[in-house]
Amino acid sequence: MKVSFKVLLIGLTVALIYGVVFIFWGTEDKNDSIVHAEKQIVIVEGKQTAIVEKKIVRKNDLSTDVKALIQTLNNNAKERYKEILRITGSSGERNLSYGGDWCVAHEDLLEEEEDYAEEQLNEWKLSRGYTVFRGGKANALMRGLDAPNDEFPGINDEYLDPYREADSDTLLRLANNDDMIALTTILSTPGNDVFDEKSKFYTAKKLIILGDTSSGLSLLVIDRLVRAGEAKRLGKGRKHVKGYLKSALAYIEFGMMRKDVSSIYTYLKKSANYEEEFNGLNPSEYLTELDFIEIKKLARTYYEEANEARLEKGLPSFEEIDESNKITDTHYAETMFSYYSEFSELLEGNLLSSDWKKTYLQKTPCVERRIAMHNFRMKGLPAIQDEIVRLEESLN
Repeated sequence: MKVSFKVLLIGLTVALIYGVVFIFWGTEDKNDSIVHAEKQIVIVEGKQTAIVEKKIVRKNDLSTDVKALIQTLNNNAKERYKEILRITGSSGERNLSYGGDWCVAHEDLLEEEEDYAEEQLNEWKLSRGYTVFRGGKANALMRGLDAPNDEFPGINDEYLDPYREADSDTLLRLANNDDMIALTTILSTPGNDVFDEKSKFYTAKKLIILGDTSSGLSLLVIDRLVRAGEAKRLGKGRKHVKGYLKSALAYIEFGMMRKDVSSIYTYLKKSANYEEEFNGLNPSEYLTELDFIEIKKLARTYYEEANEARLEKGLPSFEEIDESNKITDTHYAETMFSYYSEFSELLEGNLLSSDWKKTYLQKTPCVERRIAMHNFRMKGLPAIQDEIVRLEESLN
């Protein structure tokens, strides 16, 4: 019994010792785990710091790259602008005089020279009949647009103000004395109550003799085009339609012979939308290269008749007053640029004769420059600006 008690006592003692050792070892393992875990956290935090630092470096590098790309885009835009100016030999500096080889006054000329060029242009327009009342019926008709008349600002209409309130007798007296502004005022008078259609046609032809290539000439062109459309609508046959078309185009060529392409606008506009605006009359289906030979002869007849009438009045011939100068050249380029912007397919298609394209409707370097600059400002530059904005937003 004593032995058994001793054995039991020894067993309990051993168990107790093992238990304490086990607890001690267990505690030591846990402490080691905690320490290990803390070391792991420190290591992870170190990696996170390194990653953050690496991201900052990368972001700084990216920011530098983006800024460099933005600068490149700005440089490309400036170089494209200069490249377009070089089409006409311009340096990009406004350092040319009026007598120099300039294309666009506000881009090429010295400021004081630009003012002089504007004065010369106004004088040239007055000599060519470019005077139309604000919102007048003839204004809308001449432009060939369907829009409220009061939307039209007029052309040189400040010169028309003294004539605006004049009575018909006064206007006729002035017109009989070859006053071009009085004649233009008669054309601009609404309706046919005061001045009938016959009087207006007589007035238009008189304006052409005096030098007009605008109001008077456009009225005659539009009249022939309207008659051609009506002949088509009423089924009067190809001969009638072609007759009116040839007459209209002969007047247009008369204007182009005098270095002014303005009168072709209504023809281009009606041809561009002939189903709606020309009673379905497609001129390219009526006129051939042979017809344009006849048109040229008729235009020459109009030109010679007007020249003879000028000589009878003691006026210089068209040849004397139509010598090329900077105003006629730049006005031509500006007008042709607007035509190529709106009617490029017609100008390059089969609507017009090859002779017209070669002789009157050329893409001169100044025309090319205006077209290129317009395309750049409307498409190229906005695309570059949008990309710069996108890149700048990515930096925030």
